[in-house]
Amino acid sequence: MVQNIGKKLAGTAAVKAEMVLSLLLQVARKIPQAMTATKIGDGGRDGFLGHELQGKAMGIVGLNETGQLVGELASAMGMHVYAYDPTISTENAASVGVTKCASLTELYGKADVLTFHVPLTGLTRNMFDGAALAQCKPGVTLVSVGGMEGVIDEAILLPALASGQIAGVAVDLSTPSAWSAAIVAHPSVLPATSNSTKANLPARLYKMIAENMCATLDHRAFIGIVNGVFMPLTLVPEMKPFLALGESLGRFLVEILPTPAAIAHVTITTKGGRDIDITAPKARSAIQNAVMKGLLQQQQQRSGGNAAATSLTLLNASVAGMSQGIDVRLTDDLDQDIIQHLNNAIQVQVELQSGEKSVVMGSVFGEEPRIVQVGEYNDFPAFKPQGTMLFFNNEDRPGAITGVLDQLAKSQINIASLGLARQPDKPQALGMLALDSDPADDIVAKLRALQGITNVHVVRL
Repeated sequence: MVQNIGKKLAGTAAVKAEMVLSLLLQVARKIPQAMTATKIGDGGRDGFLGHELQGKAMGIVGLNETGQLVGELASAMGMHVYAYDPTISTENAASVGVTKCASLTELYGKADVLTFHVPLTGLTRNMFDGAALAQCKPGVTLVSVGGMEGVIDEAILLPALASGQIAGVAVDLSTPSAWSAAIVAHPSVLPATSNSTKANLPARLYKMIAENMCATLDHRAFIGIVNGVFMPLTLVPEMKPFLALGESLGRFLVEILPTPAAIAHVTITTKGGRDIDITAPKARSAIQNAVMKGLLQQQQQRSGGNAAATSLTLLNASVAGMSQGIDVRLTDDLDQDIIQHLNNAIQVQVELQSGEKSVVMGSVFGEEPRIVQVGEYNDFPAFKPQGTMLFFNNEDRPGAITGVLDQLAKSQINIASLGLARQPDKPQALGMLALDSDPADDIVAKLRALQGITNVHVVRL
């Protein structure tokens, strides 16, 4: 787990975000000019009307911790929030309420306000220059805090302020002399010094780290976890049945795969929801990790590696899978004919390095996870993914499964439930038996030797 106390009103990120909004409000509403005029007895309102921010577009260059928090605060003020950051995916941006732009050009064309949250390097110095300004709307407002004024080319400011191309600049300077006196003195420039954003709060920050870690370990809250923005969702009661279903699907697939199975790809698709939208980015990330947790734990248990299995969590399961060379991805491709009668669905497909594919789909009925599709078969009663189950293909003819039932009866294994699924264009059906006890290996071998019976799997969940 990576704990970042710069998240959510903690540490310097919150201080910088507050500074951005403070400077922006002042420069947009011309508060410093109005205050000065009022103090000298010239308090007329007409010259200090400023403009509203609600409904305007905030453009964020660099969606780091500060940028994300600025986006949340701007959104709370009724602004439309856009961002450009090549290191952040569209889904991750959406998970914090931000629309990601494909390029800086697109962002510049949308934004009424631009705020910069990138490190000052050779690549970013003077990145906002005349060419960038030409791509912006007339009357754009610029905000920069944390002593990062170097990302704005100082040479463009005075001409652009004079022409109105830039309506105002709010900047937190690294030093009082970082920009020329003429720029700092301009009535539409609001300068501050970066000391105002350097929080001297070590004791508070250490306390926050300890409190956040305790809350995380107690599963009470997940605050400031950089590598698991979806984790707070795992505490939501409506989400828990879907996480349980995801784990069960991962476990189930391992049980029907050959041993050992070299998995190359895992593809996860979600649809709908029940009191919660499981197609939302954070929900999909949580389900992805639940699937991988179940899959990897079942693999470890089958190979006798229980110690490694217990170290897998919702936070690290996808990363653990990727570290083993498994390509884990989310898609939106679901067969609408199969899912049209379902309010929600999670489908998981595993592809082995050999090219062999296996697929399983589940749905939450009420609060209970159910499996509704195995391979190409889906016309069977949905069943709970629990206990010991026997799966096999049989010839689709009368008496084809008699041998299976006789063998289980001879072995004193009781059948709790039985299901059969057929496909019109296939000569084989799918048989599913829930068993009260676990068949020994020699019994499974006898079942596999039966004429007309193939692909016998014992699933233990």
